[in-house]
This record gives sequence, C-alpha cells and structure tokens, in this order.
Amino acid sequence: MPNAPEVLVFDTGPLSHIAAQGWLGALRFITSEHTAVIPDTVVVELRAGLSRRPYLGTILDAPWLTQHSLTSPAEIDAFATFASFLVAKNRNWGEAGVLAYAKVHGATAVIDDGPARNAAKKHGIACRGTLGLVCDASTRATSPLPWRRRWQTICWKASTGCRSSEASS
Repeated sequence: MPNAPEVLVFDTGPLSHIAAQGWLGALRFITSEHTAVIPDTVVVELRAGLSRRPYLGTILDAPWLTQHSLTSPAEIDAFATFASFLVAKNRNWGEAGVLAYAKVHGATAVIDDGPARNAAKKHGIACRGTLGLVCDASTRATSPLPWRRRWQTICWKASTGCRSSEASS
C-alpha cells in the first residue's frame, strides 16, 4: 500500500510572496504530490491584507489549499503554546497556527520566518522554507521545462550566494 501524501501546512509569508510573483500555479504543481493546508490563523492574516494586496484573494480562492480551523483541544493547546512565545505586537499569529497544526498532525510547516523555524526545530516539527520547496521541484523530472530551468537558476544563485531579485523573492 502506498504511503499517504506528505501534508504541507503553509504560513502567510510564503504564500504571499508566491502569489505576488504570480507563481500560485507553480506552487500548485510543486504541491501536487502533497496535501496543502492553511490554518484559520493564516486565513485571517490573508483576509486582513486583502485591501492592500488584492492578489491574496487568489490564495483564499485556491481550491487545492485546504483551509482548516484549529478547534480540537490538542490544536488549541499547541496553538496557545506557540502563540505564547511567537506572537508579539499582534504579529505571528499565522506562524503559531501553522506550528500548532504541524505538531498535532505530523505535518511539515512551510515557514520562512527565523524564530518560527527555530521553534519548529526545538519542538521536533519538520519545516521547509519556500526556496527549499522550489529547489526540490526543480529536480523533479516531471517539472514543466520552462519552470524547471528558472527554478534551477534560482536555486543555483541561492546556493552560490549570488543574490538577485529572483533569488531573494
């Protein structure tokens, strides 16, 4: 029997950056072998940013991103734990929700924020950054050729320390 697909739970930042570049279709391809989830805390952050960044609506409308409300006692407890040290100045609610979901469900957190990544490591939660997902996809033989070449260039620049607008976005 085949293994269940890996669950990737996304924070607001990676989704926002990808949508701003018009790469949501590419992200759908990247996650096609996974289940992609956004917790309600990320949904709230995305909705709050809609007036300034209308492209965030494409994330909220994406049918392949499963929206999940953190409601079970285990999820709420985990959320309270992560919020207690990540949330400051009304920021990082999304990261706390992502880590809570990942902890309870054994998912991989997709986060780029340093403190949240450190918290994931400290609590034994698998985490990936946006660039890591893109680099993984660039090596898949099924990657559409134009995208694969661009992703490989981005990954090469990032791995050699070359910074460009592509490599830093």
